[in-house]
Amino acid sequence: MPLDGSDYERTDPLHRLDAAIRLIDHPDNWLKGALVDDAGRRCITGALQAVQAPAKVLDAIGRSLPYRYWYRIASFNDAPETTHDDVMRVLSAARVRLGGGPIPGFAAPRSWWQCFRFFESPHG
Repeated sequence: MPLDGSDYERTDPLHRLDAAIRLIDHPDNWLKGALVDDAGRRCITGALQAVQAPAKVLDAIGRSLPYRYWYRIASFNDAPETTHDDVMRVLSAARVRLGGGPIPGFAAPRSWWQCFRFFESPHG
């Protein structure tokens, strides 16, 4: 029916973040070192660009990164120690910041100190 909103494309930040999450929700769909590859795998930034994520989403993700990567999404994604689980935890925390619930299986930690092994120096 016209004007009932059924054909409305959702553009709210939480919907855009969810769309980006769906693009990289499996380790086989995520990559480091490039925005997207020939197989369609994407990094965090590539997924955000694909869904045209607004600045509010970038801010939520930037604030959810471990301190040493604060607001440097690509550096976090491409760091040798970053795993797909780490990426999903950050995206889950960003989802909570935007007013949604955590991604099932990737709940935000009770304490940020419990979450990221990046706070520990690899050199002891």
